[in-house]
Amino acid sequence: MNGRSVKAIMWAGVGALAMTGALLVATSAWAGPDRTRAEVAVALLPTATVSSTLSYQGQLLSGGNPVNGTPVITFSVYAQSSGGMPLWSQAMNVTVNKGLFTAQLQVDPRLYDGRALWLGVTVAGESEMTPRQPLLPAPYALSLRPGAIMSATLSDDPIFRVINTGDGHAIWGSSNTGYPTVYGENGGVGPAVLGHSISGTGVSGQGFEGLRGQGTSTGVFGEGMVGVRGQSRDGIGVSGSSTNNFGVLGESITGTAGFFTSLQDTGVWANSANGHAIKTNRPALIAGPNPKQIALLRWYPAIATTTTLSVGAGPVGVAFDGANIWVANLGNSSVSVLRANDGSHVMTPTVGTYPVALAYDGINMWVVNKGVTTGSVHVLRASDGVLVKNIDVGLGPWGIAFDGINMWVVNESSDSVSVLRASDGSHIITPTVGDSPAGIAFDGINMWVVNSNSGTV
Repeated sequence: MNGRSVKAIMWAGVGALAMTGALLVATSAWAGPDRTRAEVAVALLPTATVSSTLSYQGQLLSGGNPVNGTPVITFSVYAQSSGGMPLWSQAMNVTVNKGLFTAQLQVDPRLYDGRALWLGVTVAGESEMTPRQPLLPAPYALSLRPGAIMSATLSDDPIFRVINTGDGHAIWGSSNTGYPTVYGENGGVGPAVLGHSISGTGVSGQGFEGLRGQGTSTGVFGEGMVGVRGQSRDGIGVSGSSTNNFGVLGESITGTAGFFTSLQDTGVWANSANGHAIKTNRPALIAGPNPKQIALLRWYPAIATTTTLSVGAGPVGVAFDGANIWVANLGNSSVSVLRANDGSHVMTPTVGTYPVALAYDGINMWVVNKGVTTGSVHVLRASDGVLVKNIDVGLGPWGIAFDGINMWVVNESSDSVSVLRASDGSHIITPTVGDSPAGIAFDGINMWVVNSNSGTV
């Protein structure tokens, strides 16, 4: 068996292009008198599903003479032309007739990632034959290597189309750098990247920037039951930026052009240095709590008759949460919650000593407790009055205001203001004010503090 050698007639890599191109080139070399060209062409027709199988044909010689039989041959794929450990191996009984054989190698498809590979052949009982054979692609398969560019001028069809008839992803991209994994560029008017799904998501992005689009016209365009959906665990769901046009544009014929919701923070946050933060060209109704535009919450005719409702002793503070009116009763250290549409009593949540003022942040009601020796703020969930947290502030707190992010509490006895982050209650700053601050209000940019003893604001 010594002196045995394999003369490779041809090999074919994965993909329809690689198999068809390589096999047709090699047909005249190995068809021989026993097989006509037509028979070979029929044998080389690809199956309905293109697989990662590598078809290997060769001639096995022993001492220069063709071999007959069914020897065990091991095929191995390496990342080196010599030495090293195989990345994949497969041993099989191969039928050899007059030295000629064909082997179907079930190579792990994950090895075809663009790196150089070599195939080693070993007949049972002998050393691996040398040299190893490089696995070379068909020319057009080079367009699918990492970093390759596919370029064409097409009017109707995409340059690259991936279709998955199952439930998984058509394209999956992952990057550990700041560069894109999937990048599309179109010099015409069509989309650079188009994702289509029958009942799922057309394009889904995850990461620091889940989905980013850039263009002179539309950066990201979504069409479907949900045009564009942004979801983030800790960051921004959808971010839009434009120098001269719309950062985010929503259009709808009969539905909602834009819908924003948040469980812990702000559903919509708008800011503008010189223009409008939010601008509408039609009458707009903001549904839901909005502390900065509280008048928009109730657009109905005034009740013609006066109604008198009973609350606790010495009521001094009042606030509205969009559905209920909260009244702070200094005399008996209680809060009365009344339904705004009919005045019925909803609940009487537990608060601190001598509640004097209230403010609503969109989720929770903040109740200022003047106390006996120290002041505090009780944060209550507006939906059911459950205590969320209790925060210590200065001495003799008397007023509170919300700026959309932070709660400002004026402490009359300690001549200070406690600024608390609404999302977690942490203390932010203690700005300097005048003597005995007793009232406070926010104008959208600045906070106004009334100092009762010094007669200043």
